[in-house]
Amino acid sequence: MGRAYDPAAWQTFFETVVAAAAALLGLLFVAASVRVAVVTDSPRHRARAREALGQLLVLVILGVVVLVPGQSRHALGAELLVLAGVVGAVTVRLQTNTLRRLPPELRRRWLLRDMTYNVGVVSIAIAGLGLVVDSLGGLYWLVFTTLVFFVWSSLQAWSLLIEAPPAPPG
Repeated sequence: MGRAYDPAAWQTFFETVVAAAAALLGLLFVAASVRVAVVTDSPRHRARAREALGQLLVLVILGVVVLVPGQSRHALGAELLVLAGVVGAVTVRLQTNTLRRLPPELRRRWLLRDMTYNVGVVSIAIAGLGLVVDSLGGLYWLVFTTLVFFVWSSLQAWSLLIEAPPAPPG
């Protein structure tokens, strides 16, 4: 069995992912709390905060699932498929709600921007399927998910905290 299909070979990588994502999740939660008026006043800003927080949380959960000791690659593959299904279902629901709240002229552009994030979700399922069938590249797909989610959540945090207008004085 190659490294792509051996969860034990990925322990250090996912320990690092969990630590980084958990730290960023905490920092982003505090930052979003400080700018709560900006976040709640706009469907776009709510979606950005939700995406950034959600992606970092998914990375923590993903790392924890991979780090369960002694599990077979088939068990991990099944867990990743379930995780991808849950994340995908939640993502579709939240993205649909956001699209409904946006003005019609912004919806297409917003949907196109969400495709980047959705590719990261799909690659969780590909990794899980790869572990089950011992092909497709296995856990290497999670490197892609990790990169997409870290970059995407950082960009959303930047947009939310730096580019968003200041909250009106209360």
